[in-house]
Amino acid sequence: MNKQKRCDIEHELNHRYELVVCADRSIPLPSRASDEDWSDIRQLGWSRPDQFSSLWAEVGYVFSISMSQFMDEYLTSGFFAMVPTLIDDLALSSISATWSAGVTSLVVSALLLTFGRLVDMYGGPPVFMGGIAWTFIWTLLIGCTNDSRTLIVCRAMQGVGAAAHLPAGLAMLGKAYEPGQRKNVVFSIYAAMAPLESFAGILVASLALHYGHWPIFFWSGAALAFVVLMATHLTGLWVHQTGLESDICMDWIGSISLSGSISLLVFTLTQAADASQGWRTSYIVWTGVSGIMGLLITIRVEGWVATQPLLPPTIFQVPGITPLLFGLLLTYGAVTLFICYATL
Repeated sequence: MNKQKRCDIEHELNHRYELVVCADRSIPLPSRASDEDWSDIRQLGWSRPDQFSSLWAEVGYVFSISMSQFMDEYLTSGFFAMVPTLIDDLALSSISATWSAGVTSLVVSALLLTFGRLVDMYGGPPVFMGGIAWTFIWTLLIGCTNDSRTLIVCRAMQGVGAAAHLPAGLAMLGKAYEPGQRKNVVFSIYAAMAPLESFAGILVASLALHYGHWPIFFWSGAALAFVVLMATHLTGLWVHQTGLESDICMDWIGSISLSGSISLLVFTLTQAADASQGWRTSYIVWTGVSGIMGLLITIRVEGWVATQPLLPPTIFQVPGITPLLFGLLLTYGAVTLFICYATL
């Protein structure tokens, strides 16, 4: 297939993809392509992107990004399995155990959109590699901690690394592949890492507790992060992407108000049960009111003030997106809470 014909087919494929995604209802696709063109389009969907010099380069690319997803769920699920042991060894209170288990997810939720904008501004590779390196450092330090405060801080810093490399990895996969069968396979591999890594984390944590000591699990997680870091470097994923849009800027007001309001609301809901006077405790009232005010400010900024909002209101105009997001919120929250409190 010559270069010009390939470009024409890519343009046709992208045009058809945009018609399907943007349509408000099901519409028939244009039938301009002949049987030979359709064969070329299917071949294009299976072909290896030009940026990979060989199959091994592509395998390394997909391996690095998929293993970053594996690493995050590995550390999360394994930590839940070790909470009872950590309560005894580090003398964790019930509130410290809850914070150490949930603070990583809180930080990821608060900073995910901010790092996603940094990916738009500077490209995926530098943000991805920085997030993996950051996770490696703080995972290594957890294995050396001996008190609850250090444990919570290290777990929060793990969340910063995850918030960086998760959107960067998805952006890199999306940028590397055109819509087609090969892209579907690659994203399926990436998605399959979630259940595999969750099982692997619980298994390794259980083995570490049975045959050794709990720091072994975190050192193994740090070793996994180091493998991803080296694979990223060897496959050249750290190279800065070209063709980035130079007019993209950070929505700092929206970023600060969003992350701050989420953190304050979660703090209020978590601490209220252990506060001296419950919901009537003064600092619980102040943090709760501040969180609600911050959330209202975020809505105002994202909807009417920011020129380039982190969360454009138009996203909620997509048919079915609002109930889908609400359902995902309830599902993910219920599963995480069940796993956390089932181990306490």
